[in-house]
Amino acid sequence: MRKMSECVVSTYVQLTITLVIASMMLIQNSSFSFLAEFSMGAWLLLIASAVVNILGSMTKFIAIKNHKTSDL
Repeated sequence: MRKMSECVVSTYVQLTITLVIASMMLIQNSSFSFLAEFSMGAWLLLIASAVVNILGSMTKFIAIKNHKTSDL
């Protein structure tokens, strides 16, 4: 069985979450117009939040992958 890297897994997780949220917004007839109203500071915080979220997912994946199982 071929193992995928943590970067690939994190990317797939984030893309899936994005697609699910976008689908739910479209199903509920919501609009993406609020994105045009964001200030530069809001965009920077949004991007920083996304980067931290991806890094957090990657570090969790690495920790699980490298965790030594109990001898029990």
